[in-house]
Amino acid sequence: MPFELIREYITLDQEVNAFNTQTSLEEIIKIPDFKPNMRSILLIDGEVNTSSQAIEGNVLNVEGDIQFKIYYVAEGGYLDCAQAVAPFDYAVELSDLEGDIECLIKAGLEHVDFRITNSRKVNVRSIMKIEGKLIKKSNFPLLVDVKEMANIQKLHNKITITKSTVKKNETITVQEKITMEEKDETSLKLIDSSFTFTDIKSSKSPSGVLITGRILGNTLYSEDTDEKKVYKNIPCSMNFSQFIEKTGVENIDSYFFIPKIKSQNIDFSAESESETISLNYDLAVETYITFYENVDIENIQDLYSPEIQSHVEKDIIKTYSLIENFEERIEISEEVILTPEMPVEQLLFTNSKTIITATTVGEDNITFEGILKTEYIISEVELIEKFDKEIPFSYTLKMRSMDYEISDFAVSVDSLRTNLRGNAIEVEGAIIIKGNLFNKISLNLVKSVNEIEETEVKEVGEFYTIKAHYKQPQESLWEIAKVNCTTVDRILSDNKLESEEMIKEYMPLVILH
Repeated sequence: MPFELIREYITLDQEVNAFNTQTSLEEIIKIPDFKPNMRSILLIDGEVNTSSQAIEGNVLNVEGDIQFKIYYVAEGGYLDCAQAVAPFDYAVELSDLEGDIECLIKAGLEHVDFRITNSRKVNVRSIMKIEGKLIKKSNFPLLVDVKEMANIQKLHNKITITKSTVKKNETITVQEKITMEEKDETSLKLIDSSFTFTDIKSSKSPSGVLITGRILGNTLYSEDTDEKKVYKNIPCSMNFSQFIEKTGVENIDSYFFIPKIKSQNIDFSAESESETISLNYDLAVETYITFYENVDIENIQDLYSPEIQSHVEKDIIKTYSLIENFEERIEISEEVILTPEMPVEQLLFTNSKTIITATTVGEDNITFEGILKTEYIISEVELIEKFDKEIPFSYTLKMRSMDYEISDFAVSVDSLRTNLRGNAIEVEGAIIIKGNLFNKISLNLVKSVNEIEETEVKEVGEFYTIKAHYKQPQESLWEIAKVNCTTVDRILSDNKLESEEMIKEYMPLVILH
């Protein structure tokens, strides 16, 4: 007969699928009508934004767009930049997509190639890398007690599991105004602006997480003078502060976040009262954040009775527990030697991107190797050129256990400073590597307990059977007691032992029945 099982239910996070893939994209990009014709392209860069993920049957559909920037030499021989947005959609067939599932998607461009079709069009071919992890939230029954089972022996299990909730699209507006030295707005032309985050700090409260930091910007523009077109850079520093309310968790034990510039609106304006020109920044800062909550749980993972033969049906559930988060700052110092055709006049623009090229697993560590890919646009006498430089870096993460798993891994440029000296560029900056370490956990759940009917045996009299059992490696006293239909306390008592810790490997134990 079945016994009455007393249960409590808990919601657990399970990774049901993960994928890492590449897809090629091709797009014809047209230069906007208000931009001049192209003579040659210096570089094309793109930022990938995923806007939605939808599950239909066993297919995960990812939609988004790539915001391209095209840096080119116009027909007049001067530098310009055009922007274009190319939408994309990608479908991947997966399994186990039923239920309450969160999709964690990361996407980025790994390679961009191009061919000029004519002075107004460019054929852009790119390779996009998409990484995804699917987390299912399911309710599972924990066994807390069993009724109507005589002399029940229970094996309790106490563990800490981690629950997570992803909160996206938390957006704030950051605005700044800089007074320019120039007086004639019509002589100024905005080319491009680049931004990096630095001095990022965060703190948690019972209701959410406060994130503060600075956005370092650099704006390239040109001024038409009587003699020639002059290129100028203007730096800026903007403070930002963002409070994100918690969701999906009772307590915030940890969190992981990544801020990014979602959109930017930058222009010049004439201030009539002060008769000055202002450079106006209007940025939308979006933060992707995951909240983590540690939950202590206790359940009965096995049971038996020495007096009743029973069958226990069990299930094993895979989940995880957050061990620690890590963050490392890697300093970068490099001298980039240029080989220009003519003497260098000015460093106009710097672009950078981090790429992890290899991951090596050691006995107690994981080493990440990567490159900081830098691109420089310089002006020479009557010429504009682009140069590339790959700066290598590495980071070794110590692991207390190789059963750990890295999640929420991110690499970003914290700051990058460049200084032109003759035909060399001095590069100083830092790369931030951060992530979380999780421990994979197997949770044993008792599904059912049923009594096995025994063949009736006539009792002849009171007697004992004596048996010797030799303790095997990795064998617990609970397992020995269960197999021999006795109890842990009985084995300890019969062998005059105070605790299980006194039992050595291959030690003989007396089993009395």
